[in-house]
Amino acid sequence: MYAMTLTPVHYLSPSEVGNILGISGDTIRRMIKSKALKAIRMPPGNFYKIAPTEVLRYVKTHSLPLTEANQRLLEAMIAEENGKVI
Repeated sequence: MYAMTLTPVHYLSPSEVGNILGISGDTIRRMIKSKALKAIRMPPGNFYKIAPTEVLRYVKTHSLPLTEANQRLLEAMIAEENGKVI
């Protein structure tokens, strides 16, 4: 039997992503429903959750402005997912 190490992933809510991008959580939900932004549904209640890697991918793909602080925040979250220390 192989031992497997699970790394916790910190997912963001649509409101958190909206705060990072400077738009409303409702706009983020519309982006998810239109499949412009990938998200998963988390029970209970089927709330949307978005991985930091997806947020950064979307920002880069669409050349959106991102403050340096929010850029560092997303990169730190991604590094934590990958087990790296910044």
